[in-house]
Amino acid sequence: MSKTGLSMSQLQDYHEILAVKHAFLRAADELDSDAMVAGFTEDCVCYYGPGLELRGRTALRDWYGDSEQKVTAVSNHQIHNFELIFLSDDEASSRCILQSWRRYRDYPERPDRTRHARYFDTWKRTNQGWLQSGTYYSVQGELNGDEPERQLEPEPTWPPVPSQR
Repeated sequence: MSKTGLSMSQLQDYHEILAVKHAFLRAADELDSDAMVAGFTEDCVCYYGPGLELRGRTALRDWYGDSEQKVTAVSNHQIHNFELIFLSDDEASSRCILQSWRRYRDYPERPDRTRHARYFDTWKRTNQGWLQSGTYYSVQGELNGDEPERQLEPEPTWPPVPSQR
């Protein structure tokens, strides 16, 4: 065991999971929807707000490409306070804080947006390595939002209770 309470294997897994999350954020900033979904399982379930639950990589790729990237000129996504727990040898859960900035293609008619949110993610070890099997995205606040102001949404219990098998 290390000083963190994680085994060497878990420390390696932690690093791999964090690298997958960073690759997702980098792909979002590069407006590359294929690369954004590369770190998700085929059967992922992603909640991005009331009435917006996406199931599977194809639905996720379509939404990122159609509704997000067509209106975005450039963006910057940063995560902070990344926490991860292992639910089993092959399942994990993380949460982190997101700060993002977006410049729209029709700027200055549409002002830049700054958003503060939280990610609650689930992870599975697969033959391709650790992949994200789900996300719950909770907006905490934003400036110049392009959608109706969202109230603080209920968030998942974290840390989650390990699944009963």
